[in-house]
Amino acid sequence: MAKANPIFGFACTIEEREHRNRVTTKLGINIIESWVGRNTQKYIPGLYWWTLLPASLAEKHGIPLSTIIGAALEHIELEGKQHLLRFYEKPEDWQSAAAMAELYRSLPGVFDVEKMRSKLEGARTFLKLNAIINAWR
Repeated sequence: MAKANPIFGFACTIEEREHRNRVTTKLGINIIESWVGRNTQKYIPGLYWWTLLPASLAEKHGIPLSTIIGAALEHIELEGKQHLLRFYEKPEDWQSAAAMAELYRSLPGVFDVEKMRSKLEGARTFLKLNAIINAWR
């Protein structure tokens, strides 16, 4: 995959992907689900079990590579200034990786769904909910 010089890449369980980039909101009798945080123009979509991060994307969002590399269990520098990072031993370990929550909080250029969840609680109408979600897509 790295040979194609992707903008961003990752490998993880379905559950981790949904946890990091999907929100579910109950509004009245309706349940509304949305994918969020995947726009690489706004931020790095997340740091997953395996993450392929080009140095240019980290620089664009003001993320020091040394911080991310230091938090990873494994780091492989690939050609084209791409960095392959593994953050936990096994894909299902994301649920017990408490250090990741702190890493997300410390890196504003990485999408953090937890910052968004608190904003969703204030939505009382579909229009307000939609406006909040659209800001984080």
